[in-house]
Amino acid sequence: MDFLDKYPDLLTVNQIAEILKVKINMVYGLRGIAKIRIGQGRGLIRYRKIDLINYIKSREEEVNFDANKKTERHRKVELSDMFSWKEIQAIRVEYQG
Repeated sequence: MDFLDKYPDLLTVNQIAEILKVKINMVYGLRGIAKIRIGQGRGLIRYRKIDLINYIKSREEEVNFDANKKTERHRKVELSDMFSWKEIQAIRVEYQG
């Protein structure tokens, strides 16, 4: 993850949001990245870069795509599968009545 080299070892909420390309509020709700509080009371929130890297790695999914096995996503609708206007009206009358 060479693109993280320009960031310090302790990251702010804004930096995490920039890296993950999400809104700041989403960063606060992330589970799996340990927060570090600095100072009295609520303090400043910082995140370790190594924790962010581990979080990203834990969220990776393996995607297998084989272009040769590409399947058709939608079933073709034949005219015989469709209802006529009279059949639709009859179903409608049954449903309402």
